[in-house]
Amino acid sequence: MFKPLLSENTCERLKIYGNSGWKEAILEHIEADLLPVTYGGTRTDPDGDPCCPSLVKILNPIPKELHLKNMNSLSEDDKNVRKITVGSRSKCNIHLKVDVPGSTVGWQVECPRYDIKMYLVYAEGSKHDMVTKPVTVRCDFGSETGCYLAERTGLYSLVLDNSYSIFREKQILCKVYVTAYTSKISHVFKTVLSENNNS
Repeated sequence: MFKPLLSENTCERLKIYGNSGWKEAILEHIEADLLPVTYGGTRTDPDGDPCCPSLVKILNPIPKELHLKNMNSLSEDDKNVRKITVGSRSKCNIHLKVDVPGSTVGWQVECPRYDIKMYLVYAEGSKHDMVTKPVTVRCDFGSETGCYLAERTGLYSLVLDNSYSIFREKQILCKVYVTAYTSKISHVFKTVLSENNNS
């Protein structure tokens, strides 16, 4: 079925077995005393286990709470999290005002179903500059976290772009913030830089 997709050289090296014949084929390449009994050899663990778990590690299924999409997920119960519906063929702008140059604009965006594009723009009058590249937030990867160092003061907008979706509206959970730059932070950076330069 997949042979037309592979080169002739690769097909010559492939051997496909059913329930029988594969143990003998393995023994043509690996000595029996090195191969666990389960795979056709004679090797066992010191405790007599023919599967040799000390040699061959078999992973158990990863618990669902450790799946990437379930880690760092946003909760609607968090008062800082906003739930937004972005209609099909439309965009939603979340406006953020930056008063101090050097402040950080940050976000955590989650799309529980389907996907949505997201990017940050800087608004200067009627002109809008895209300051981050568009990123697609997918439901199977959990939340998208990012930040941008805002060197200019003014209005920034986090754009949730669903204009490419003809039929589906998207439910989005997001948390956005602006962390103001302070002279204390500047002093810490200068101290660290001078210490690194002196060493």
